[in-house]
This record gives sequence, structure tokens and C-alpha cells, in this order.
Amino acid sequence: ETEQLAKVEAKDLKQLYPTGIFRINDTKVVLVEKGTSFLKVAGEHNLSLSKLFDFNDMPEEDIAAQDRLVFLQRKRKTGEKAFHVAEAGETAYDIAQSQGIRLESLIEYNGVAAHSPLKAGEKIYLQEKAPQRVEAPAQQLVYHQAVQPQETFITHTVQTKETAYSISKKYGVSVEDILQWNNLSSADLRIGQELRIKNNR
Repeated sequence: ETEQLAKVEAKDLKQLYPTGIFRINDTKVVLVEKGTSFLKVAGEHNLSLSKLFDFNDMPEEDIAAQDRLVFLQRKRKTGEKAFHVAEAGETAYDIAQSQGIRLESLIEYNGVAAHSPLKAGEKIYLQEKAPQRVEAPAQQLVYHQAVQPQETFITHTVQTKETAYSISKKYGVSVEDILQWNNLSSADLRIGQELRIKNNR
């Protein structure tokens, strides 16, 4: 189970996030490298080890099994955006960490297990309970073609000193979203590069 809790997406977190203390969902967090002692992390930030584990919804362990995000404050009960679309193999725990939301809140909103892989494309609500799915009796089932809302994108041109992280904060989206929308495998951006950003307004 420890390996499952330490699971991160197969992306280079060092490319996705800055060094030192930064914020996700207005909560202080650091990127801890594989092999780092959690006791050392707690000491550097004047936290007890038990609080560090509590803030990150994780069991006690000595060192980080992989590069991972470690929150230095209690995460918030709601996320910055309304929902997150799960990627294949992603778990509620992964989303709780990447979105800076308490795992217990995520489970309450969506009725999902903490460490069971989610289906790709599954909508995970971050601010309120997922709408109830009401099933009609079998003999009254009527099938309708679902009408998907038209998604609109804007184009952002990368400026000097801009990073994927700073651009994600500007538009209120995640770094992972930017990489996915632009078919990028790395968060390294070039000045003048044009990025597709989903228009959430």
C-alpha cells in the first residue's frame, strides 16, 4: 500500500513544479525528491512529523519512495476549479495532492475509494458533491444523443521568464492540462511558443 500511496504520474515533477516553497490551491507545498527523509523535511519547516503526514493524508514512512508533492499546511476542503478530469490510472489520492484538496473531502464529494484507479475521462468534483445519477425503470429508458458543450480555446504566446507553472496560475488551470491540450511531453517552453488554453470563462 505504501508504494500505492507514493504513486505519482509518470511525469517529471521537477519540470512541472518550481523548487522551494510554492502554493497549490493557496496552500504551501514543496517538491520532495526521492530518497529524502520526511523527518528532515518536517524539521526544515518547523513541523512535527505527525502533522506532516496528516497534512498529506499518508502513513508514516521514513523516506520518499519517489519525487512527490508534500504540503506544509492542511489542505483546503474545496479545489480552485469545479472539477478535474481523471487520467488513466489516476487515483483520488493523486488528485488530492495535485489539486491541494483534502482527501476526505474528495471522497465525500465523489464517493470514490482513495487508492483505486479511476477511469480516464471520469469527472471528479472538487467543490461540491457530484450530481446524483438517477436511473429510470428499465421499461421507461429513453436514449438521447448527448449534446456536448462546445469547448473554446484561446492562444497564449509564451513571454520572457514565463513558465508552464506561471501560465497555469494565470489562467486558473493545471500544468497537466496545458501539456495535454498542446500534446507536450515536457513543460520546457520556448519564448514565442503558442499554447492552446481552454477558455473557462
